[in-house]
Amino acid sequence: MGSISVGERVLIPHSVHGSVYVDGWFEGISWNCDESFVAYVAEEPSSSRPTFNSLGYNKVGSTDKDCGSWKGRGDWEEEWGEAYAGKRKPALFIIRIDSGEVRAVEGIPKSLSVGQVVWAPSMESSDQYLVFVAWSADKRKLGIKYCYNRPCTLYAILAPLHKSGVKELELKDDSIEEFSLLNLTKSLSSAFFPQFSPDGKLLVFLSAKSSVDSGAHSSTNSLHRINWLTTHGKLSPSENIVDVVGYHSLCVHSVHNEPCC
Repeated sequence: MGSISVGERVLIPHSVHGSVYVDGWFEGISWNCDESFVAYVAEEPSSSRPTFNSLGYNKVGSTDKDCGSWKGRGDWEEEWGEAYAGKRKPALFIIRIDSGEVRAVEGIPKSLSVGQVVWAPSMESSDQYLVFVAWSADKRKLGIKYCYNRPCTLYAILAPLHKSGVKELELKDDSIEEFSLLNLTKSLSSAFFPQFSPDGKLLVFLSAKSSVDSGAHSSTNSLHRINWLTTHGKLSPSENIVDVVGYHSLCVHSVHNEPCC
């Protein structure tokens, strides 16, 4: 595939991934520091479905009766529901702008649905990290849009990039496995909407821990920050999560029947 011009579309086959997520919750589209790569969220490619021929279900040892059974439809996959019909498994991908090459971000457990990805500030080495939100789908998926009481976590993962011979970043080969998945918010039951400060030293995010801890579908959110530290070009995650604006501070005036600030 040749270089991409401004305003040109990139057609990505369904074998790579499904629809790009632009829903306002899972969605995440982020440029890296020099705008050579874009990280985004899209539907993970579906597992292969049974094929049919003139005799019905096309599989060794099967009969045409399978055509009308569950075997002919493949395994059922739960959707996220509530305005998210058809959304089953959001996953992370990276596209190289000058060539249109797309690569899935490996190393994320299959039990996690991901979204809201942002590039971390560039480091001294070639290592670059992606920060994203993940929701566990081990028990059930139905209900995400209005369910702020669903636990979620901030993770950082090493982007599949390396420096080429001409000192520019390129996508790593599929055969090179170098995963570095880090849980950034172990002490919080909820963390979402990550953003970096302009100087790249702080990672700020919202939390609905009051909803998660109480069970209420929607409660007052709180604001937190983490120092984004690097040592010799490597990420050194800090467990020191600072409460910038706690949910108690946000609702202090409601005790006196005044509007919340």
